[in-house]
Amino acid sequence: MKNSPLIVFAAACGIILLALACRKGPSPESAAPRQEITLGEKIFVEKECGKCHTAGDQSVEKEMKAPDLASVFLAVDTVFIKSHLKFIELSQMPPIELKPDEINALTRYVASLHAKANTAPDLKNPDGKCSVCGAPLKIESAKVAQLQASQNDKAFYFECPDCKRMFEMNPDWYAQQGY
Repeated sequence: MKNSPLIVFAAACGIILLALACRKGPSPESAAPRQEITLGEKIFVEKECGKCHTAGDQSVEKEMKAPDLASVFLAVDTVFIKSHLKFIELSQMPPIELKPDEINALTRYVASLHAKANTAPDLKNPDGKCSVCGAPLKIESAKVAQLQASQNDKAFYFECPDCKRMFEMNPDWYAQQGY
């Protein structure tokens, strides 16, 4: 039986994709989230969101009582963040005009704040990621702090007690969907 050109093409594409997935070093996609987080932070500053919201720095007092954006709940609920920003006029926030790409960037930035706030500043050579928020961590440190759990014979590690509690609320989901 002769191979059709379509089958040969599909096989070649599969081999190329497999080779790209196995190569060492960051993939082109890994730079995109960092760029989007940087853009989100720039928008956060330009739109003066810091007048009301803290971004993980609990020592800063704000005029208004607005949620701290480093909450683990915001880190894992990007749908809430996006819908809140898209329909901002329905909230108590001041009106801010945002384009769809700005909403995406702010969402990515807010989702990154929990990990940033809970990553030790002196962390060197992390060997794991928090299974809930993706923060870099040292597995041995998580074990010592009892920030670990197992699900389906697999170990999961967390960078803070909040992430561990989130995992324990729905371990099957995080075991499949988390970092």
